[in-house]
Amino acid sequence: MGKFKEMPQPGSQRLLWPRSLDEAVVDAPEVRLLSEVMDDLDFSQLEATYSEVGCRAYPPRMMAKVLVYAYLKGIRSSRQIAEMVRHDDRMRWLAGGLRPDFHTIARFRKERLEELSDLFEQSIRLCQEKGLVKMRQVAVDGTKVRANASRQSLYDEKRVARERRRVARILAEAEAVDAEEDAVYGSGSGEGVEEALAEGQRRAEKLDEVEQHLQESKRKQISASDPECRLMKTRSGLAPSYNVQAAVDAAGQVIVAADVTQAEADYGQLLPLLEAVEENTGVRADVVLADSGFGDAGTLQALAARGQEALIPPKEQWRVARRRDRFAGRHFRYDGDRDVYVCPLGLELTRQRRQELTGRAYWVYSGRQCKGCTCREECVGNKSGKGRTLWRSAAQAERDRMWERLATAEGRELYALRQRTVEPVFGQMKSNRRFDRLLLRGLAGAKAEVALICLAHNLMKCVRQRALSFGAFLRAARGLWRVIRQHKKAERVLTDLNLAVLGRSDTSPQWAF
Repeated sequence: MGKFKEMPQPGSQRLLWPRSLDEAVVDAPEVRLLSEVMDDLDFSQLEATYSEVGCRAYPPRMMAKVLVYAYLKGIRSSRQIAEMVRHDDRMRWLAGGLRPDFHTIARFRKERLEELSDLFEQSIRLCQEKGLVKMRQVAVDGTKVRANASRQSLYDEKRVARERRRVARILAEAEAVDAEEDAVYGSGSGEGVEEALAEGQRRAEKLDEVEQHLQESKRKQISASDPECRLMKTRSGLAPSYNVQAAVDAAGQVIVAADVTQAEADYGQLLPLLEAVEENTGVRADVVLADSGFGDAGTLQALAARGQEALIPPKEQWRVARRRDRFAGRHFRYDGDRDVYVCPLGLELTRQRRQELTGRAYWVYSGRQCKGCTCREECVGNKSGKGRTLWRSAAQAERDRMWERLATAEGRELYALRQRTVEPVFGQMKSNRRFDRLLLRGLAGAKAEVALICLAHNLMKCVRQRALSFGAFLRAARGLWRVIRQHKKAERVLTDLNLAVLGRSDTSPQWAF
């Protein structure tokens, strides 16, 4: 007896395939439900972009279904998607037997940014109709997604100059060889020299383009393969990336707004995202939850001006939290009526100027009575001729109110909802669906891919709800059938009992009691 199983179906085994694609996907209900959910979307705007002149195009509804299902399975390569359409029964069922090649799939994904964004917005409204969006708490966060560019593609002014010298040397060597061959062979072809000259000219043109992008962007480094991406801090270190922003409803983890920016930090990104949330849903969130990366002074003041309730823990003031002695900034009392700080010894620090630092606005307060203070060295240090200074955020009043709200048990419990809402969504995208690196280059390509992954995420929420509803219906139907069977059984027992009491032989029920 062998140790291994025998293959029941060798390659030469004849098989009886299903008679239709419907029978082939009978064990894949998620594909059917996804198709039904996507049929609820309006594809008229997408279909209107096609012309009736020329060769017939692939149905955009089918193309969107194929892309969404592929993104749900973590497959984003156009070549792999085209292969699935040919060999995977689920994809073949979605495509209806059509076989678009990878060029068509890649072109559809890249050129239909506006229409894909419209489908994403429709998915938000569809989730609203299904009751998956409550807009009580909306959590906002950003994540860095690697661009389709390597660290080796980064150029700065020094590297551009170094590459120019190398190209000039290559061109000079090629021209010298060309002159020597002309002297020996006359007007020979010199194919190797011509190729070297052409390669050098192409590299020179590429360097001109890179230098132009450097000047236009006013940045120290840019990527030659994707000039629109930015060098950002990621978990794996500095890498060319894009900043993906998302707002997620806490009720059903539905993405109610998303955007892609070139900003390395989250400062200043909250208000545009909240405007997109209101535009997509038609309502304003009761409470907005965000981490301290969004807590710049301008955002806090704008939220207070528009009456938007939010929980954003502010960061400690710059330079103040470093002191731990009795003259630390927290021991200075602020007098709001006179707009001065009072030190532990009773001396006053008055407001001097406004200072911008790392995207934040501060008011700088300085003490003019520190020169004769007995504790000057302990408080100020060895800075000759200077008094003690304190930095107060321009949005300190809003910061104080935020800290007071977060200090309550209700505030802590509500803010803890942020981590359980938006971060699992990013985890599903990056880990489960392998959306950790973009395939399309440029800001427009990044936005197209983000719209697709967010569309797939929201539609999957609708699919699961429909599956749960159908499962509940089946359970209710089974329960009702059990009740009916029990009722029929009870009716038969009563009928037999009635016939036995009356001594009747007919089968019609005659109730005697």
